[in-house]
Amino acid sequence: MTSHTLARFDSSREMQEDCAFCRIVAGQSPAHVVYEDEENVAFLDILPLRPGHTLVIPKKHVQQLSHLDGATAASLSQALVRTTQAIGRDAKATPTPSTNALALMRLGHGRDELDDDEAQELCAKIRRAAHEIAQKPAAKL
Repeated sequence: MTSHTLARFDSSREMQEDCAFCRIVAGQSPAHVVYEDEENVAFLDILPLRPGHTLVIPKKHVQQLSHLDGATAASLSQALVRTTQAIGRDAKATPTPSTNALALMRLGHGRDELDDDEAQELCAKIRRAAHEIAQKPAAKL
C-alpha cells in the first residue's frame, strides 16, 4: 500500500474528503437531520428501506464501529436511543437495529428515493419528539 492509500484508512483524522458522512457533518452535503448533539448526528437515509429509516453517526470520522473510543461509543449509544425513541413515538415508524439481515429481507423490493416534502414533515415530527424526550428527567436506577 502507498502512503496515499493508507491515509484513506486513517480513522484518527477528523474528516475524510471522500467520506459522504463527513461531508454531511461538515455541511457540505444536504441531509434531513432529525437529531444532533455535540458529538453525533442522525439523519434520514436518502434511499430508505421504510419510512423513518435513519442513520445515527458520530461526527468524528471512524472506519468502523470497533474503532470508536469508549466515550464516543457511549455518546453514540445515547444518541441512538434518543433517536429511536423519537422515531417510534411520533413518527409512527418501528425502530429496527441495522443488520445485514434487514437488507436481505428486502432483497428484490427496491428502495425508493426520499421525497423532500415528506422528509421535511417526518423530520419535524422526529425532532419534536426528540426534544420532548430530552426534556424528561432521566430514570433513576
